[in-house]
Amino acid sequence: MKTTEFTNPETPPLSIFSWLSQPRRVAGIALVFATLCAYRQLFLFDPNLQAPSDIDPVEEWFFASSGGTSSLLIYGLAAWFTARRARALFEAPTEPGFETTAIGISGILFAIGLMLWGYVTAAFQVLAPSLAVLLVSSGIFLGGATGGRSLLLPAVFLFLLGTPIPTPLLNHIIYSMQLSTAGTSVAIVGILGYPVLQSGDLIFTNWATFQVIETCAGLRMILTLVMAAFVYCELMNLESGRRIALILAAPMIGLVANYVRVVALIFNPDPQSQPEHSLQGIIMMIVGVLALGAVDKAIDFLAGKRKNANSEPNHSVQVVPTAPWRIWALTIVLASAGISSIAIEPWTMARHDAQSIHSIPREIGTWRTGQDPLTVDSEYLGSVRFSSRTWREYQRGDEIVSLFAGTNDRRQRVAGLISEKTKTLQAGSVLLKDAPIQNATQASGVRSLVIRTKNGTTLAGLHWYQNTKGLWTEVLRSMFALDRSPWRREEPARVIRISTPFDDSIGDLEDAEERLREFSVLIRRELDKLDKSP
Repeated sequence: MKTTEFTNPETPPLSIFSWLSQPRRVAGIALVFATLCAYRQLFLFDPNLQAPSDIDPVEEWFFASSGGTSSLLIYGLAAWFTARRARALFEAPTEPGFETTAIGISGILFAIGLMLWGYVTAAFQVLAPSLAVLLVSSGIFLGGATGGRSLLLPAVFLFLLGTPIPTPLLNHIIYSMQLSTAGTSVAIVGILGYPVLQSGDLIFTNWATFQVIETCAGLRMILTLVMAAFVYCELMNLESGRRIALILAAPMIGLVANYVRVVALIFNPDPQSQPEHSLQGIIMMIVGVLALGAVDKAIDFLAGKRKNANSEPNHSVQVVPTAPWRIWALTIVLASAGISSIAIEPWTMARHDAQSIHSIPREIGTWRTGQDPLTVDSEYLGSVRFSSRTWREYQRGDEIVSLFAGTNDRRQRVAGLISEKTKTLQAGSVLLKDAPIQNATQASGVRSLVIRTKNGTTLAGLHWYQNTKGLWTEVLRSMFALDRSPWRREEPARVIRISTPFDDSIGDLEDAEERLREFSVLIRRELDKLDKSP
């Protein structure tokens, strides 16, 4: 084992040729290129496919809930964090032992397997977590425990901010954030002395009605300020405890900044102006970054003098330069994986056309519809996406039942229909009742609803999913693209909501629920016919 002792920090400047003549540096450059080759699709992948097509480009960059083209900024910052730790990576106190090397190799192989899986399924959202695992595992392989710790921060940064939120999880949290933002904003406006009301995601004032859409929910603001917290801590060279405190404070600062942003939009004389809408959001992001600095100063005041991390190398300690064979071995493995990924032909799925929801007949039993389908509010549904959907009204005499049916054939990378929004379907609607039903005439998973629309109409409803699992099962299947692989589920996912209006009397509600139970039996028969059709 060769050990080098640094005693003099003053070193003569090196020419480019003498710098490149050192084997570890040449191997390091080759390693970077091999990594870029293997993860090339990460930089071409657009994680924001579920954003509405008419969204303003500035709004998409800064505020789209799933992340946008700013992903390139995240990858660039992760590379910067990694480059700043290169010395700790290539000059460890001790050479990695057998067990440490084995742990590093295991992590590297797992990361490469996950990366190749992304190319097999053409689901490149797995590349960011794969690269995060690769960073830590490579650090362990090259520099032992010290190397692994040195790359932990860029790996966590890349995993948290570079990995697109799986669609089922995004749909689960974004609507709650919309309602929370609307409720908090209404409370603030009320405290300021102005009359204001909330109905679902709508805010009613004397001068206008405002809708808290997904880009106003605050998720993107939170993620951006978390990113800013990482950068601030790195630039200020804060010690680990201070870093953790500021990164944990960033989401709360983001929430508060977004509340202020929405309240400012309510008082904006031209709230529909997209440039002003985006400009106010950018200003609040800047305010949020300044607030991070204020929190850091507050910690200084409460805890005493700031402690910075030791960024300068200690030239009096003995270090073991990473053996070039380790760097070249990792480079060859990554280059081989990159070449293999080029030769991979993505797994293809046979089209299954028998599931068209539009094939539901216009006449179901004694119920008939002669009208055109009702208009679905795509802006309200936001990130809730379907392969096909229909919304119709069926009549029988004076009785009316509306049917919403949506499907996901699992072919699209970002489609996802599990969401509370499929229970209400319209902006401003509020769930007054949402309870499970279990009886002989209803299958499991059916929920009984009572909905109050923004116009004051009260609806009784039934809602259920078909061919779906629990939330976290769907999240994992979406994240690892299992439905774009041989483990694909051929049956399409479905969501069904049927509803009928009623007066606010107990007897009328019972009649409405009986009407829905009868219609649900009929619509299930029609859906079964679709599944069995050739």
